[in-house]
Amino acid sequence: MSAARLASISSAASASTGQTANERGFYTGENSKHLLEKVRSRAATAATQEDRMFYAGLLASLQNKGVPLPAIPEVVLQIQRVIDAPDCQVDPLVRAIATEPTVATKLVGVANSSIYGGMDPVSNLKRAVMRIGFREARNVVLSILSRSKFFRVPGFEAETAELYEKTLASALAAQMLATRMNIDPDKAFLAGLTHDLGSVVILAIAADVFRSSKGKLVVSRATIDEALEAWHAEMSTLVANAWDVSREIAGAVMYHHRPEEAPDEVKSLAQLLHMADTIACSVTEGIEVGEDAAGGLEALDVRTEDIVASTRDLLDTYGAVSSSKTQAAQRPAER
Repeated sequence: MSAARLASISSAASASTGQTANERGFYTGENSKHLLEKVRSRAATAATQEDRMFYAGLLASLQNKGVPLPAIPEVVLQIQRVIDAPDCQVDPLVRAIATEPTVATKLVGVANSSIYGGMDPVSNLKRAVMRIGFREARNVVLSILSRSKFFRVPGFEAETAELYEKTLASALAAQMLATRMNIDPDKAFLAGLTHDLGSVVILAIAADVFRSSKGKLVVSRATIDEALEAWHAEMSTLVANAWDVSREIAGAVMYHHRPEEAPDEVKSLAQLLHMADTIACSVTEGIEVGEDAAGGLEALDVRTEDIVASTRDLLDTYGAVSSSKTQAAQRPAER
């Protein structure tokens, strides 16, 4: 794991009154310790060999001995170093992005999209970066690489494609709402992009059971769903910690389904992430935005239908919708 910090995206949270994120322990080894205890307890009652292997895989991953947690792509770290340089210039940034030709092509496509409607088309990477800006270029690169490097699990292709679509929608919605809550849009985007990565790790461990048993053992869907429901937020927090993000982001990821329980110093970002996640579910799954999220949007003077429509439009621009509708292989559990 790289220990490099995405400094401009994830600055440390300011001190606040009340119980702090550090005291709650969700950005330190305390979160890992609690999760280990929960998984060990569940493993002790596992009734089948495949379930025992699954929980053993979870325990190994939590101790950095099994399926690895996703690491920040090197090109994103290179881009961040360029942006953080006192004499930040476009050419080094372009050279860094150009090391990923597919990403470079897609970034040019974003620069020519309807988001920047009315502008003359750009035909090269340098002009594309200058049009969309350095920080937005970094966010585009991170979102594209997340799809290719993280959200691909053999046997769970359809599920991870749908998960990526929802994750990106969350990041885009969070970024749009951030300024209304006096939150850094880059911080909100990163929180949205990391908040469900723990689900990918859980699916990868289930796939590893199938692979290591040469197809003889398949983790039941019920076991996988139970783990996703119970632990995906905590696993995602561990990924955020591995990325060395601020404790505010890690805390928001931890509490994005229960922001009312979040410590004061992360409550605003947790609430934002909860609303963004709900909006993403509406965009990608057709689920109606709940009363709590709708009330939060109303307090921000944001019409629910407007933010849902804007998120859907951005998602279309990024190509997430079309890429996730492709026919995928069956999951191991369905074979």
